[in-house]
Amino acid sequence: MIESGSCGEGNRGAGRAAVSRMYGWLVRVSLALVAIDQASKLAAVGLIRPYQSVGTPLGKVLNFTLVYNEGAAYGILHGKVWFIMAVTVAFVAAVAAFWLRVWEMGPATRVAAAMMVAGSVGNFIDRARLGRVIDFIEMPMIPMFQVFNLADAFLVLGTAVLIYSMLRAS
Repeated sequence: MIESGSCGEGNRGAGRAAVSRMYGWLVRVSLALVAIDQASKLAAVGLIRPYQSVGTPLGKVLNFTLVYNEGAAYGILHGKVWFIMAVTVAFVAAVAAFWLRVWEMGPATRVAAAMMVAGSVGNFIDRARLGRVIDFIEMPMIPMFQVFNLADAFLVLGTAVLIYSMLRAS
């Protein structure tokens, strides 16, 4: 004989396991992207002298120039490291709080959110460690792009995918 309520508890346990898997996916994907970002920054610091441009065979498309950014995008909020770090923590907490809703929106939205979290965390690590962000990717053919890093690229691409998936869903 099955006791009253035991099926419900089993369902709750299965539900908790599913939620754990969903959050686990976010953590795994975000950490993998953060690792790629941090490894690329370590390589840049080890191979490029600060403020020196290194050309590539794709010279008009891609060069590497090591710079340090003490602000946010385009140098805004210069010197406001603690403020930017607080905003980053709030953003990651918001993604975590709404993750189950994000998950239901589909795979593209999940990937976009994970990219945005990874980009935020990657630059947060730089700010916490150095008080500034390591940037090294330069695209001369697109003058509106400042020198950036993979974390920045994750943020921009994640935002673009998120906007696209939201527009597509509506």
